Amino acid sequence: MPSPSVSHSTKVFCPTCGKRIHPQSRFCRHCGSTADIAKQINEADDFILPNDATDSRQTEATVPDALSLTAARVGGHGADQSAPTPEQQLFQTAHQRDECEAQAPAEQNIWQGRPAWRAFAGSWCAWLAICAAVLTITFMYNNGGGPLVQAVWVFVGGSAAGLFARTALFVYGSRYRLTTERLFIHRGILLRITDQIELIRVDDVRIRQNIIDRLLNTGTLDVFSSDETDETIQLFKISDPAIVAEHVRNHTRAVRQQHAVAVERI
Repeated sequence: MPSPSVSHSTKVFCPTCGKRIHPQSRFCRHCGSTADIAKQINEADDFILPNDATDSRQTEATVPDALSLTAARVGGHGADQSAPTPEQQLFQTAHQRDECEAQAPAEQNIWQGRPAWRAFAGSWCAWLAICAAVLTITFMYNNGGGPLVQAVWVFVGGSAAGLFARTALFVYGSRYRLTTERLFIHRGILLRITDQIELIRVDDVRIRQNIIDRLLNTGTLDVFSSDETDETIQLFKISDPAIVAEHVRNHTRAVRQQHAVAVERI
């Protein structure tokens, strides 16, 4: 128990934090340290540390040190327990995102191609059958030459040139490229239009093949995505559509797993 002889008019200060406390207090209500050795000073006197009651210069030099030490101790203890500020959280998030992007491998080409020439074998077979039938009928009812035979040959040559030009425009007017992150579709010859879709948006793929496509290992690959601009992308008459579909599926899963790991780290 504190001594009852201590007057209530006596001004007592905590030796640790330097704040005024009750004369009969054994512990400081500000920092919790013991106050049994607190110096009792008259109310008219200035603040003097308990170590030296006569040297005011030592007091002025020691008070800031004691206060700064206490503040550092309290502040450090509070900093360990307190949560980071929103600015610190934003900085940590951006730093972790930059680390994830730096560790992520660079985008690489996986596959590229265009419509296959052999995929149009069905059109050429149909053209050949039609031309053979027309020539047969012409020579059956017209043994000699004449304008009719010449017209038939003009039809055969013109139809062949037209079918070849159409096929060439279709083949060279479309080009597809698959990377580890995106799928590119280039259309046009004079006017080039390029569409691209992120693999993380791909939902499903579908292969369409007719009988000739199955014999020639060609087909059309439909890519369904959540992209509002291109919900369905078609890779027409490509070679080995099953292999391309497997590439799209595998790298779509890889991209999604990579983004999931990045989000967990953030």
